[in-house]
Amino acid sequence: MIDWQPLWLSLRLALITTTILLLLAIPLGYWLAYSRHRWKIALSIYDLDGDTLRWCAGEPGRKDRLEDFPPEDHLAYYCTQFRRERR
Repeated sequence: MIDWQPLWLSLRLALITTTILLLLAIPLGYWLAYSRHRWKIALSIYDLDGDTLRWCAGEPGRKDRLEDFPPEDHLAYYCTQFRRERR
């Protein structure tokens, strides 16, 4: 005799997960598509120094690129660092 419980459990979990993701993803997608930064480009600067990449995006829609990196505690810009680990 075949045990159907694992199949029904998997299908129920898939249905619940899909429903939750759709309820979250559709409003998020709408907000991203129609927000105030729609179709605007954010000019960025970067600095590659050895194994470290520093990257900072400016405000979307600005015509000029940042000349220097802002201070690390400046909240108006999205800046990040990436480091490559040697193996």
